[in-house]
Amino acid sequence: MSDSECSEDSKIEERRKIAIRCNEEGCRLLEKNKNEEARRLFKLAIEFSPNSFEYHYNSALTFYKLNRLDESIEATLKCIELEPEVVIGYMLK
Repeated sequence: MSDSECSEDSKIEERRKIAIRCNEEGCRLLEKNKNEEARRLFKLAIEFSPNSFEYHYNSALTFYKLNRLDESIEATLKCIELEPEVVIGYMLK
């Protein structure tokens, strides 16, 4: 593996770790009904890891709790797109 490949792998891993931390903190905030703060963290998690079903799912729930239903549906559709075999995505819809 070349130095540039190692460097790229390192960047990908760092982005993944940031996404995980944002998601975990977002979940803690969501449990405390700090929905807007949670939404911002889930948005960041998605920016760092855009193909994560879990982050889009959490975003959909948060938008729902904020009564932002169009955005909740959009996030739900992304869940279904990412993992069509996961039933929970259809339940959100």
